[in-house]
Amino acid sequence: MKVKLALIGYGFLGKWHAEKAINNPNCELIAIVDQSNSNLEVAQDKYPKVKCVSNINEILNDVEGAIIATPTSSHFIISKILIENNKHIFCEKPVTNNFNEASELVELIKKNNYNKKFQVGHSERLHPIFSSSLKEIKSFILPNSFTEFNRLAPFKNRATDVDVVADLMIHDIDLMLFLFPGNPSLIKVSFGKKLTENIDFATAIFSFPGDILVTIKASRIEPSEERNFVIRSPKGYLKVDLLTKNIQINNDSSSYVGADHLQIENNAFCDSILNNSPEIVTFQDGVNAVKIVDTIRGFNIDCHN
Repeated sequence: MKVKLALIGYGFLGKWHAEKAINNPNCELIAIVDQSNSNLEVAQDKYPKVKCVSNINEILNDVEGAIIATPTSSHFIISKILIENNKHIFCEKPVTNNFNEASELVELIKKNNYNKKFQVGHSERLHPIFSSSLKEIKSFILPNSFTEFNRLAPFKNRATDVDVVADLMIHDIDLMLFLFPGNPSLIKVSFGKKLTENIDFATAIFSFPGDILVTIKASRIEPSEERNFVIRSPKGYLKVDLLTKNIQINNDSSSYVGADHLQIENNAFCDSILNNSPEIVTFQDGVNAVKIVDTIRGFNIDCHN
């Protein structure tokens, strides 16, 4: 038995999602929806058996669910349509552009008695380092500890419809909420603009119970790429490098083989539908991350242009 899915959005990320859906033996990619005629032509040429259309309403009766891989600004309206039609949803991060939209989806789910799967694409927590070393990582999260997340990247001229907080920092916001117990308090934010009309680099500092401090730095204007986090605690030093797939614990280090996060997500989404099991990353996880994003945006900010 296969899950019949549509892919909404055939841009940079959507093309990868299409490949993962095709490669999943539990998935049947029925349709691709995109408003760009050139994208549809490319999709139709590559997947001649897949229905390629510009209007989502043309395929709703043909599928059980959909993958949303469109720009963030359209996540809300597409999710709304799918919820109202009681379809399973796998939405790329962030689940919505802001917390107000996420809250509206929460109410819409209640109003429509929506009982389908809603998975969100926070893929970094699927890194093999976490599956192999999660217990050890969490053992370093102690009172009087300090953690710094760094997510720095060159400018790629995509995802510019959102700021760097929703584009890059949200990955580490999700990891922070995944790893750290309790509710964070935001104590300082600084950010600036350089190459777009939105925020291009930002730093946020959070406090957790037990004198635990967490700093998250994100930038999309750097000369080189960096994705890591460091925990300094009474237990010592721990560094997880998500780019080089290496973990250092005090003086010892280990390397891990990379994983295909998108394939894992697609497989998990279909498995949760077929087995009626929990989503690998839930809708509520996505809402929680967006709430922190909006808290950062609304903070009393030091801004540098």
